[in-house]
Amino acid sequence: MQVILKQNNKTVLYKIKKDKKKYSLLGKIELESISKLSQKTYIAIWQDVVDIIKVETPKIKNKKLIENLIKTNLINQIGNIVGLEINYKPINQEGQSILFNVFTLQESLFYEFNIPPKYYPKIEKFTSIPFSLTYYNKLIEEKSVLHFYIKDNVFIAVFTVNKVLDFVRITNLPQDTKDLSTLENIILTYRYVNANIAAPDIIILSGERELFNRISDEIYKGLNRPFCELNYEYFFKDNPEELIIPVGILNLEETYNFLPQKIKKEKSLYTIYQFLSVILLLLNLILFLKTFSLTSQVLNKYFSMQEIQQENSRLEKKLDSMIAGKDIQFLTTTYNLLQEKNNHIKSLNEILKLEKDIQRPYENFKYTFQQGKYTITLSYSKSFKTYKEMEMYVESIKSNNKVAEKDYKTKTVKVKVNYGN
Repeated sequence: MQVILKQNNKTVLYKIKKDKKKYSLLGKIELESISKLSQKTYIAIWQDVVDIIKVETPKIKNKKLIENLIKTNLINQIGNIVGLEINYKPINQEGQSILFNVFTLQESLFYEFNIPPKYYPKIEKFTSIPFSLTYYNKLIEEKSVLHFYIKDNVFIAVFTVNKVLDFVRITNLPQDTKDLSTLENIILTYRYVNANIAAPDIIILSGERELFNRISDEIYKGLNRPFCELNYEYFFKDNPEELIIPVGILNLEETYNFLPQKIKKEKSLYTIYQFLSVILLLLNLILFLKTFSLTSQVLNKYFSMQEIQQENSRLEKKLDSMIAGKDIQFLTTTYNLLQEKNNHIKSLNEILKLEKDIQRPYENFKYTFQQGKYTITLSYSKSFKTYKEMEMYVESIKSNNKVAEKDYKTKTVKVKVNYGN
């Protein structure tokens, strides 16, 4: 595993090994550029400011609609959002609305690395360095966690509530008065969080252990409450001060991953391509073994589903264009439109259910979708050795959506199936 950190105009590569849940540092190299990637890579940059934007939306379940409402709200708050990678997570879902914490990062910061596109599939995550500390907060049982990280001249404070980042403070510490500046920043940050956000259930320190040993008594007096230091032995086999940030990035949750959407799609396509290569080999084998009649029916059904997915995609794009720039009063119309799309997708699931309890190959297969209503009709035949088996089968499939016609001469049953909403 490798992590690349860019800070103070320096780009440093950390080679890391994990052994029995503990991490060790294999090497550290300063890079002039990233011209080649040989393995999975995690990248993070330094930012002096990390903004957390509060956005409130109606309590609805549809993820796509929530995403569009958040973007509309962001435009009202900060203006232009073009070029921003936007992630969000709910922090309060009580009542009739949901309060989200929204995190953003300029996608141009990623492209500044000038990584050759052929290596994009190797990149797992792209983030800002302060987000790495959320990994350690998330492992703590307490509801609210205030985490102070100090290394060299860097001071970072992150406060999480219910595992969600709710506050970040970043500053530089003067080397000549580092002990005093660290103490003052810890105490003032704690007082601000305690007075304006929430009282932390637990306070943890990480980074320079010698520094904390020197000023631990003063920290305790200033906070007037207990605190603890990160359990380095639990996470690291060696070099804990060097590994805190890189290991946090390796374990970063997707909420704080700002890899540009275009790159994520390319990675997904690459994964799908690899998967489909295997499937294609299996399909070739199946197509070779199956009769032409069955093959034709399977392919017709596949292309029918492809058309349905394309229609869903067109509907989704229409929804995006309709909701852009609109306020929450527009919610009802867009939600109804989306429900129509969801009904469409639901019908595909019904087809898959039907496949489990009917005889194949089908003699006829038809699917229609109009004004939110879908209809599935198909027929198939099944032959039996005895009349008793035939009668038992007809009895077993009796339902409102199946009609069976028996042919006693040939001991064959022809079944017509109708399904819809």
